[in-house]
Amino acid sequence: MKPIKSLPKSGKTIALTFDDGIVPVIHEQMLDILKQEQVPATFFLIGNNTNEKQLITRAIKEGHEIGNHSMSHPVLPSLSDTQIFEEIQGFQTIMQKQYNYQTRVFRAPKLRYDTRVMRVLTELNLVPVNATVGTKDYAAETTREYILKTATQSPKLTDGSIILLHEVQKTADVLPAIIKYYKQAGYTFMTVSQMLASESY
Repeated sequence: MKPIKSLPKSGKTIALTFDDGIVPVIHEQMLDILKQEQVPATFFLIGNNTNEKQLITRAIKEGHEIGNHSMSHPVLPSLSDTQIFEEIQGFQTIMQKQYNYQTRVFRAPKLRYDTRVMRVLTELNLVPVNATVGTKDYAAETTREYILKTATQSPKLTDGSIILLHEVQKTADVLPAIIKYYKQAGYTFMTVSQMLASESY
């Protein structure tokens, strides 16, 4: 199994994914926008940031997907076998115990995998997810205009694309414009797991 970059068999669909949460104020702002637009998204959260129970409960209740982004955001291949397992399993345990939620998808910090990481994902029945495009919205020099253009106009984009965004203010600012673009183009928004199910992955 290789990390998934897109799911074209899911048809004219698009998945918005947000990494490195929860950043409370921005997360709430994004949830408000997504609720208003009736758009589901996938949030790849960091386990050490999952104490914002009200926001995570709200995200789940409103139909968003919670993905595993490790406990502390390390470069996983640099860790020992035991540490890799703890980083991934720890997140699963938190979501199950605190939220009664079974996480199905995983995105490695910095998209760095190796055979040991993949072995743990197989053991835990997690699907590795990368992205069709990344917007570099985490970088200080990245402009709102660049984020919007990359998320909507990149030549890599196709049906079933997975767009990698982060919980940063610049992205929240352009999120309505990204959603508007895809709605006008006739796309259906899905979580990653919804796309996986529609493609019978």
